[in-house]
Amino acid sequence: MRRGLDTFLTESLIMTAVLAIAAALSLSVFMKAGQMRRRAEDLSACSSLVYSAVQCYDACGDIKQVSRLMGGDGGENIELAPYTLLLKQDGEGMTAEAYRGDEMVFSAAAKGVIG
Repeated sequence: MRRGLDTFLTESLIMTAVLAIAAALSLSVFMKAGQMRRRAEDLSACSSLVYSAVQCYDACGDIKQVSRLMGGDGGENIELAPYTLLLKQDGEGMTAEAYRGDEMVFSAAAKGVIG
């Protein structure tokens, strides 16, 4: 009788350990998926912001005008919570960079007035 009880307890302990490991792995996968989703959302939003700024610059050729068109006050930094759009004069063109906090998420360059 005692041997059967020991075997049952051992099997129960092993199955509990297996369940705990499977739960930990599942939680890890869900956390990673959440991080990937947030990163994808950031890339999508930032690429839209940057390409909008680039198209504005290609149309008008003036960083101050681009800033105003994108919702800024005419300066180089445009706060669009939770993102910041930074416009930099780059030779004859402009570079637009989108940040989330201190991390640059997306960047693109513009040449100037088309036509």
